[in-house]
Amino acid sequence: MTTLYQQSVPVLVKYLKNLSFMLQKGAKFCDDKEIKHEELLTYRLISDMRGLPYQVQSCSNTAKFLASRLGAQNIPTFEDNEETFEQLQARITRTIEVLEGVDPEVINGKENEEIIMETKMGNFRFTGQRYVSEYVIPNFHFHLTSAYCIMRTQGVPLGAFDYLKDVFEKLVKQFKNNQDSQDLKNTHNFFKMSEPPSTRVQTPDVDSSEAQRTAHVQSLMDRLRAKSPIYNFIMSSAQLISTTQGSVTTRLVLNENHLNSSGNLHGAVSATIIDFTTGLAIASWDLRETTGASVDMHISYLSAAKLGDTVEIVSTADRVGGSVAFSSIRISKVEKDGSLKLVTLGQHTKYVKGSQPKSS
Repeated sequence: MTTLYQQSVPVLVKYLKNLSFMLQKGAKFCDDKEIKHEELLTYRLISDMRGLPYQVQSCSNTAKFLASRLGAQNIPTFEDNEETFEQLQARITRTIEVLEGVDPEVINGKENEEIIMETKMGNFRFTGQRYVSEYVIPNFHFHLTSAYCIMRTQGVPLGAFDYLKDVFEKLVKQFKNNQDSQDLKNTHNFFKMSEPPSTRVQTPDVDSSEAQRTAHVQSLMDRLRAKSPIYNFIMSSAQLISTTQGSVTTRLVLNENHLNSSGNLHGAVSATIIDFTTGLAIASWDLRETTGASVDMHISYLSAAKLGDTVEIVSTADRVGGSVAFSSIRISKVEKDGSLKLVTLGQHTKYVKGSQPKSS
């Protein structure tokens, strides 16, 4: 029978380590993309939810209070004042040290003991077993999932491999010793679908040089602006900066046509930019001439850009299928020092059936 200690402390330690690993990827993502750390650290999934530091602190507190409420002594108090990735990593390390110092016998045997949880909303009563299984583990994973979603929404390349981590590593070791090729194939396919779309390897039908790809995207840009009055009005001065398979970077200097009544980049203009440039990213995937019709669009407005500002637009075709294409976009203000400040984050789904290039 699994003891109360086994149900709680080792599980919390494992996922605190996984959280630490995901935070490392978050910090590296910011550094690689020249994004200020505070942009990711202060981002909220929605206005009434808190940012990344709070989610990490809540994971820590949930784990730490488990130890104290089940009888462990000398559990330290943390001030919940972390603001940087380094401070959050230190907080996780201290929390793991607290948990690893707990004697299993302090917790075991308290399955039916009354636990009183005092909060600002009042006192809540549990048995030890209910406290662990109905509050601690679910609440811990609520905040862990919130941290994951904050980073994933901002573009950090996370997936089930990162959240569960050594669960998959153990499965890989298990199947490496298994001679059943079908089992190995099924496991590979499961792992592949567990990765975020932007990390999956897909092979287009068209093999083309980067020069050909860039020329194709530039031609499509010119054609779209010539055919569409709204594209020409908004995107006439957009410049193509770089093109790779499934990714297009453009830059645009904001003029009066792009601003709202407050003098900032207009939300509707952001939507037009997303519609225009994600189509270019889809076209860059396999050199198709048309890019389908919009099905769904999600936009997060994070900061402002004003008249004369240069914005860099990075559009990525995360997955291009036979019927539907999923793309993401980052619109960032180019600061005077060359760094990028995220202004708008978008996701765009298009129906693309029939738009694939015809085979020669």
